Amino acid sequence: MVAHAARLIDTCRARGLTLSIAESCTGGLVSGLITAVPGASLVLERSLVTYRDSAKTALLGVAESLLLDRGAVSREVAEAMVRGVQAGSQTGLAAATTGYAGPDAPADGQPVGRVFIATLRRGQAPVVAKYDFGDPGRERVQLRAVAETIALLTTAAGQ
Repeated sequence: MVAHAARLIDTCRARGLTLSIAESCTGGLVSGLITAVPGASLVLERSLVTYRDSAKTALLGVAESLLLDRGAVSREVAEAMVRGVQAGSQTGLAAATTGYAGPDAPADGQPVGRVFIATLRRGQAPVVAKYDFGDPGRERVQLRAVAETIALLTTAAGQ
């Protein structure tokens, strides 16, 4: 996966893009992978782990009413998270992750392994992807979410 992160960094550098990330279910694994690549400091401006709803509200400006109405693991919250991290950083490219990694099933009836990943390139509409990874275990859900986030960011950077 480090090779994929290196390709993301190269693409961002070639396009003059800086990057910001807001992570919930991945708990910093996306930014950890990116910072494992030499030269990441030329691209990654900031990364926030906003695991609890209160952090999403305080650091990203996600409305409490949205969290109550739609739930933290939703298309709408992923979009609000990516908008919030990009607005706070003024980067050209941003991503946000939110999901249920397990092992416990969420109380709202959604399945373990459901993840929403949002990307936003400045001047374009946000893109939100929904994944149902199943329940292969917490670590595998998180790693799959990291891989998909890097892939989506690389695609957005190349546009």
